[in-house]
Amino acid sequence: MLTYSNVVGNQEDWANYITNVDNRDTPFVNWLPVGSKPVNVLYQYQADKFADPRVNAHVDGQPWTNFNSAADNRGAMKALIQWFDNTTSVSKLSEDVSNAAGVADELARDIPKRLKEMGRDMEVAFLGDQDHREGTTTAGYHTRGVGSWTSTSAQTLYPVPESFRPPSGSVDTTTTSANMTEDVVRNLIESVATETGNQETLTAWVGPKIKRMFTNFTFCLPSAAAASYATQASGSTFNQDGTSGKIVRNVTSYEGDFGMLDLRLNWWLARVNSSYAITNTPAATQQYRMYLLHRERWEMRWNQKPAVYKREFKGGSNEAAMDAICMLVCRNPRAEGKYAPTS
Repeated sequence: MLTYSNVVGNQEDWANYITNVDNRDTPFVNWLPVGSKPVNVLYQYQADKFADPRVNAHVDGQPWTNFNSAADNRGAMKALIQWFDNTTSVSKLSEDVSNAAGVADELARDIPKRLKEMGRDMEVAFLGDQDHREGTTTAGYHTRGVGSWTSTSAQTLYPVPESFRPPSGSVDTTTTSANMTEDVVRNLIESVATETGNQETLTAWVGPKIKRMFTNFTFCLPSAAAASYATQASGSTFNQDGTSGKIVRNVTSYEGDFGMLDLRLNWWLARVNSSYAITNTPAATQQYRMYLLHRERWEMRWNQKPAVYKREFKGGSNEAAMDAICMLVCRNPRAEGKYAPTS
């Protein structure tokens, strides 16, 4: 009797597809306005602010004295570029002979994947806590991340002038995530509005845990901490169509006394720390991170958009490299906000 185990030349059965469940995109890079092309690794520009109001009553008959300077209240700002790259290689036989999982051209399939990975590297760098870094023979240039741009203290390299750093009320780095309340968010928005003098819409880039907290805010008192959500006895109420067949628990915007937040979920917040080390498994402090940003005060400046280079085949393998050169610029951090819990 011929049994399955005795079959000679039995062909292996491979699916003709390859599945990747990770579809996280790069929304912050897509959100950034595009600025002019950098012509140097260091970009220098200026920020300005109005003088504080004063008692303004000129004395009749007296000449003007003590003229203001046109440069009063200006400050120099600086940003550095970053050179991103990625590579891929496929052996001669893998490229020309094998047809694994229905992939006829391994190199052609892998190049878009590596480009997407490089785009994620950009997203992570832009949303990190790292400061500028000048290039050396062993370390490349590094652009400043949003976490560093929104610092209330001076950065190490090319610091933001003190008068253009966010005030302490716009940055909360002391509250733990367990003690996070809606009042914390309201205080941040109020501080930002105090700087701008208007109630404009802010883009709130939020990690997954704080995104859920905004949904919980609708059921709890503004002063209720996360630890008490399960036992909260009183709070906000809302109406929902009982015949709709679904329960809606999704807050995409938040409107308060001092403006509106457009909530944007992002999985890449604060992945790079101040020492340029990366965390691929986010901790609670990263999942609860939040940036309150004005889109018109940020820009990506491309020196070179992503490009692909295929090397001449010389026997070893078919190889390709890709790179991009760009920088993240904050025109004026004074009116930006941040929630960065300590734990």
